[in-house]
Amino acid sequence: MTFTARTEFGTFTRNSTRDYLFCVVRADGWHQFSQTRKAAEKELRYQENRGRCVVLVPVEKSREQKRFLRLSGRCMDGFERGAGYHYHAVNGNRALCGATPGRRSAGWSDHEGDRATCPRCVRRLEA
Repeated sequence: MTFTARTEFGTFTRNSTRDYLFCVVRADGWHQFSQTRKAAEKELRYQENRGRCVVLVPVEKSREQKRFLRLSGRCMDGFERGAGYHYHAVNGNRALCGATPGRRSAGWSDHEGDRATCPRCVRRLEA
């Protein structure tokens, strides 16, 4: 997921699997993303005590385009590639329901669907 912090000092982005909520930004371009408000405020006080011009801004999450894919089966000899029948809503390499390709899996299939048919993914999309 991509996180963006927009300030008068510039726009800063970070790609991560963690959930970032705040960003402390200095006038010289230094920035630090924080997961909690408490950690961000602590860093803000630290920078202010050193006489630096800093701001605390909330972080925006980017909405990635979801793809509707199904898991391929094991591919031991090239002919054994039976695919699943549920189409999952996938961001990156993980489905909304938590499904990921297994250790021996051939990964996500190249065939894209037009909607999710996995019951757990459908519930998450509707929420």
